[in-house]
Amino acid sequence: MQGGWQVGIDTGGTFTDLVAVRGDEQRIAKVPSTPAAFDQGVLDSITAAGIDTSEIEMIAHGTTVATNAVITQRGAPTALLTTRGFRDVLELRRHNRGEPYDIQWDPPPPLVARRNRFEITERLDYAGDVVTPLDVEQVRAATRLAARRGIGTFAIAFLHSYVNSVHETQAAEIVLDELPDAFISTSGELLREPPEFERTSTTVLNAYLAPVVSDYLTALESRLRGAGFAGHLYVMHSGGGLLTVESASRFPARLLTSGPAAGAKAAEGVAASTGVAGGVVAAGVLASAEGL
Repeated sequence: MQGGWQVGIDTGGTFTDLVAVRGDEQRIAKVPSTPAAFDQGVLDSITAAGIDTSEIEMIAHGTTVATNAVITQRGAPTALLTTRGFRDVLELRRHNRGEPYDIQWDPPPPLVARRNRFEITERLDYAGDVVTPLDVEQVRAATRLAARRGIGTFAIAFLHSYVNSVHETQAAEIVLDELPDAFISTSGELLREPPEFERTSTTVLNAYLAPVVSDYLTALESRLRGAGFAGHLYVMHSGGGLLTVESASRFPARLLTSGPAAGAKAAEGVAASTGVAGGVVAAGVLASAEGL
């Protein structure tokens, strides 16, 4: 008995591409993307391929929604709760320059303005033992101030939370007590690694993207279900694998380089299927009026 369609759909800023396989049958489609509502382009590609949505067993979806939100700076207004004394980690960075020979180069502005980065009294030592208890009232005050500024998305990155995230978890519970609908990203859940800048900036980025990506994937899944889709929807991540909609909505920072990762996985598949011992070379090329 023939199974359902296995469908791959990649949405870029200009085109949405579809490849579908069912047994020995294959179909492809290419349609214009719909930036105002990218989910429409996904549905258009299915229609263009002549596939009945109810016959689709699985969709693997690649999307630039997260990348576009960063490039256009259209993520959610975000607040950062961090250990007292570490408010400026996002601006101190690693002191490496994006343009080493440009003496007038300025780093990109942080995704969270300084006024929305709140220092919280708390401290763990390198082993994760509590040195200074979390100041609960400071967390409540910061949450209320952020809410008055129209912020409903929070990144929480405390010192040494990669060893013990007890204070981050406690702070997240307090934020949710004050704002039940808030989205919260904690560094201990997202990236359990020591470097403060990398962990803090990744947590901020994840929080910044979460409402945008979650809204998109929720709308896409809802429209697919409404069109008769009863299969599994997965989202490509930067490691070359797939995430569930729930995981992608929770950890959208993992989608940022999913496009290049998908290309590398495709090249790997081509090499394996053709028996090329040395592998293949894959490259992305951008054409413009000035050339390639």
